[in-house]
Amino acid sequence: MLAQDIQTLRQRFADQWSGSIPVFYDLAPVAERPTNAPYVHFSVRPGASQHYTGSGTNGTLKQLGRVWLQIFIPAQGGDAVAIALSDQFATVFRNWTSADGVVHCYTPDHQGPILDKSGMMMFTVSIPWDSVRPYS
Repeated sequence: MLAQDIQTLRQRFADQWSGSIPVFYDLAPVAERPTNAPYVHFSVRPGASQHYTGSGTNGTLKQLGRVWLQIFIPAQGGDAVAIALSDQFATVFRNWTSADGVVHCYTPDHQGPILDKSGMMMFTVSIPWDSVRPYS
């Protein structure tokens, strides 16, 4: 069940995201990341799951989680690029529901900037999602 949700959200991002800024997924090696040019890091993080309806064998499970975009820009570059990327990401997932009606996304939370160890500024956008699927 969880793998289906993650795949659905990753596919939505891959289908809708555009631009030339490098994208790193989940636990990409740090050595590959630029240190003087913008890049983004996309991840899907599951949270709590809850019994939703029915029995423990024939019922449904509600899965909670968040999709995350961490935006890294050179510290001396201002925040215009980060804000544009935040808006682009929010547009991809804001109040979106998957075609099968199982995965639902909500409205974004924005955080940052934070100066990381490499001298890049990190801005974060996260959007809560949930799904309701039968136990499998």
